[in-house]
Amino acid sequence: MQTFQLSASPGHLIRRLHQFSTSLWANIVSEQITSPQFGILNFLADHPGCDQTTLGSSVFLDRASTTEIVGRMTKRGLISRVKDPNDMRRWNLTLTELGYRTYEELAPLSLVQNNCLVEALGKTDQQQFLRYLQEILNVDPALRITDQVRPPLNDGSKLPSTET
Repeated sequence: MQTFQLSASPGHLIRRLHQFSTSLWANIVSEQITSPQFGILNFLADHPGCDQTTLGSSVFLDRASTTEIVGRMTKRGLISRVKDPNDMRRWNLTLTELGYRTYEELAPLSLVQNNCLVEALGKTDQQQFLRYLQEILNVDPALRITDQVRPPLNDGSKLPSTET
């Protein structure tokens, strides 16, 4: 059997890049506020009073993750969450004073972290790298289904599903 070349595997390299980005985040920006939490702070700084569903889709979090993260951030006093008086099924979210101060403190550090992440690339390559990432992430959502047909194994069978 021929070995798989991890150094030529986009998925493996993206995983390593994510590890690098997460490490930079913790060392430069914050060990207490995660990158997804910062994304929420950033969005709410521009969209105070936004509903929770819009927030989640805007920062690319699924509904369960959004609910869990917003709940934790609310308990920490970073976000104010109130029922929408026009639709009691909706939560409207706003940064608290602490949330806004936290955002203002972390925003410049986030820029430093992002610059460190791509500093090995020249300016033109950094812009091209961002364009490639955006192109990859703008793939038709129907093509991102994770339970699509799996390739057959050498004996004609398929890999077992990881779904439970």
